[in-house]
Parts: sequence; structure tokens; C-alpha cells
Amino acid sequence: MTIATHRIPEPLLEFGHGQKMEAPKDGLFLFGPLEGPDGRSQVRLGVIGTDSGVGLSRRWFERISFHIPGKIDKKGKPSLWAPDWPGFETCFGIAMPSRGMVELSLAGGDINHCIKKNNRADAVRSTVLLFAEAIRAHIRVEERRPDVWLVVVPDIVYRYGRPQVAAPPRDERPRPISRHSKTLSAFSSRAAICFPTQSRMPRPISSPITSTISLKLSSSKTGLSSS
Repeated sequence: MTIATHRIPEPLLEFGHGQKMEAPKDGLFLFGPLEGPDGRSQVRLGVIGTDSGVGLSRRWFERISFHIPGKIDKKGKPSLWAPDWPGFETCFGIAMPSRGMVELSLAGGDINHCIKKNNRADAVRSTVLLFAEAIRAHIRVEERRPDVWLVVVPDIVYRYGRPQVAAPPRDERPRPISRHSKTLSAFSSRAAICFPTQSRMPRPISSPITSTISLKLSSSKTGLSSS
């Protein structure tokens, strides 16, 4: 039995100065990004996470702003998959700030309460809404609008927020809702029927946000890592 194979060639990626290459890193390092900084001197960043997560993001900004040596293989030669990092500004033509222009801090206890719910779908949804509502609240009242939001994901979310992960141990889960709380919840539901305009879900974020990056920063080792 023979299996026919077909090799699909790597697509060419376009970079600065009208140049095209297969490897994204090589293209960025040699020619820069396709679009320039549009007259800006720094990236306008928004950061959201716990206090420790926001602090780790500042260290990460500082590290990627400068040169980072590449990996060396067992033969003592530079590794092709992890070359030297020339620095953010050298690569993209725009500086990386030392901290976000907007930094939103969330309480670790609130995140734990959401992500440790027994219902895993509700746990993930509640956790996402916790971050999203904080960003929405900022956009509604503040004029400073970052181009990019970086979400620093705590370890507890990385642990329990992935697909097919079991719920936390019973003693770590939030306490069940009391009968009094259930009564209030039922009353709120009936009130929503009487006043439907008050029960609408918040509208999606409408702002000049171009992208959101989710980071997992850890200081458990000598360096910082992101994924």
C-alpha cells in the first residue's frame, strides 16, 4: 500500500519595502513590518491582570525592548528556530513602553471565585466577563484608548480554564448560594421581565482596539515566559 503525498510550498509573506519572504522572523528582522508606526513613537498598550501580573508585564516589556541572545544547539551553533532577538524597536520601528498607558488591576480573590466554580462553562464565562467588563468600564469613562490590550492570565486561570480540566477540589470551590440569595435572584429575574431595558446584556466593546493579546507570565524560573 502506498500513500501519495503532496508538498504545499510555504506562502510568501510581505514585509516592509515591498519585500517577501517565507520565514516571518527573518522578514521582520531584515525588512521590518509591512506597515510603519504611523508617526507614533511608542506602542499604546493597555494591561489588565492582578497586581502581580501587571508587575510582571512591566518586566516583560523591559526585556523584549533590548537584545536577547538566541539559543545554541548541542553542536555549539545558533539554533534556527530561536535566533537572536534584536529588540522590539529594532524589529518593528516603534518603541515598547516600560509600562502600559492604562493598567487595570483585578482582585485575585474575585478571579479565584469565578474560575473555581463547579460548573466549568459558567466558571470560564464568569472569568472572561470579569476581565471584559473591566475593559468596558474603562472605555466608557476614560479618553485614553490603547491600541492593544494585554491580558495577563494568572496561573489559576491557566490551570482550571483549559478544556477538559476537572473542577477544583470541593473544599476550594465557592460556597453554594444560600436560600436568601436564591430568593433575591428569582426576584431580580421577575423584575427583569417587568423592566426589560434594565436586563439587556452589555453591548460589545466599540472602540479603536486593534487586538487583544493574552499572556501567561511566570517568574517561577530565572526568566519570564509568555504563551
